[in-house]
Amino acid sequence: MDAFRRLLIYCRLEGFKGYDPHDGLNSHLLAWLGLSRFSSARLVLSTFCRRSPLNLRVLLGIQKEYNPKGIALFLSGLSRYAHRFTDSDVTEAIDWLKGLLKSLQTPGYSGMCWGYNFDWQSRIFFCRSIRRP
Repeated sequence: MDAFRRLLIYCRLEGFKGYDPHDGLNSHLLAWLGLSRFSSARLVLSTFCRRSPLNLRVLLGIQKEYNPKGIALFLSGLSRYAHRFTDSDVTEAIDWLKGLLKSLQTPGYSGMCWGYNFDWQSRIFFCRSIRRP
């Protein structure tokens, strides 16, 4: 339970934001260099961020962000914990995360839905995040 408590404190300090292995295209470096229109450049940067043993996101200007799937996984874990143990910190975190997840919905659809918070490039096609301007 100590590990759980430490993890909850860490996640709260980070605001439940983080990096994703595939968020390399959140860097403005490609656009600044004029390379964002080239699929090969997008693929190289994305692969570089995903496979690098060092986290170079700070140097690339990539910010930690909310990932709706990550928030949902936090909610799932905290809910399972709350089902077994009474803990006001956990209950408070659950309520906050529920509101956050609702605020992250993708607008313009008939039901609740979410998308990635980053663009991504595969070898075959490019997918632009609808949550990005």
